[in-house]
Amino acid sequence: MCGETRKHGSEGRGSGDAAPLPDQDLGCQVRKGEKGSLVVQYGTFTPREREDDDERALPYLKGYTVFNVEQIENLPDRFHRPVEELPAMAVPHLETVETFVRNTGAAVTCGGTTACYRRAPDDILMPERGTLR
Repeated sequence: MCGETRKHGSEGRGSGDAAPLPDQDLGCQVRKGEKGSLVVQYGTFTPREREDDDERALPYLKGYTVFNVEQIENLPDRFHRPVEELPAMAVPHLETVETFVRNTGAAVTCGGTTACYRRAPDDILMPERGTLR
C-alpha cells in the first residue's frame, strides 16, 4: 500500500490508510481524477448444500478497489487517524542488524513516513532512524 500511496502522490499524514469506495450516504466522494489500488482478499469457505455433504474448503479471491483517505473529499473526521507523537527515545543502532541488512545486498533508501518495498526502484524505503518507533 505504501508504494501505491507514493505512486499516487499521497505522502501526508495517514498515507498508509486505505478506505473502500466511499459511501454516498456519508456525502463523500473520490476526488475527480484519483486512481484506486487493487487489494485482493484471500480466504476459504465450506459450502453446505445438504446435511450429508462432506466438508470441503474452497479457496476464493475477492478484489476491492481502495483509496487513500487523502483522495476522498468530505470524508468524516472519524476516518482520519489523529497525529501520533514521535517517540522520545531514539531507536538503538545495532551493528549486527546493520551487517545482516548490508549482506542481503538489498538497496535501502531512508526517507518518507512508512517502511515499505518499492517495486519500481527495487528498493526498501525506511523512515529516518529518528522517526522510528
